[in-house]
Amino acid sequence: MLKRVNYLLCMVKSIHVLIIEEVPLVVDGIKAAFEDISEGNGFYDFKISVALSSDDGLEEIDKAVKAMPFDLVLLDTCMSKSEDESILSGEDLGLEIRNTFPRAKIIAFSSYKNNYMLNNILKSIDPDGFLIKNELHRDKLIEAISTVIVEPPFYSKVIQKLI
Repeated sequence: MLKRVNYLLCMVKSIHVLIIEEVPLVVDGIKAAFEDISEGNGFYDFKISVALSSDDGLEEIDKAVKAMPFDLVLLDTCMSKSEDESILSGEDLGLEIRNTFPRAKIIAFSSYKNNYMLNNILKSIDPDGFLIKNELHRDKLIEAISTVIVEPPFYSKVIQKLI
């Protein structure tokens, strides 16, 4: 019995993550938050893929369809359009992810402050977490990721006021 308990305590859950963000410095901050979560509790092993453009995002989605689907996606809704203009924004990528990986949890973040735009994102993507970029800091991001993994949703104060 004791062996079984020790075995269960040592189990680590692997989580396949996609970060879609155009700014490498922001990506580095997000990766650091995942490292903090892994080191802090030891229960998660994050397999992180990064897309620095809409085109990269589409490529990562295509690769995951053929290999291992994403469990968690962190999505900047303010991405630039793809080269072929099939994707016009991060919101379009979010819809693609939601349709392709319906079980994936999505944490959206946006620099939009327009209530109409934010409500559209809430309705169309139905993210499991939603943060406004100017409210974003390491501790809040760690809290959002941890909450969405275990018991979503997590919405920032600005988003909560819209709901």
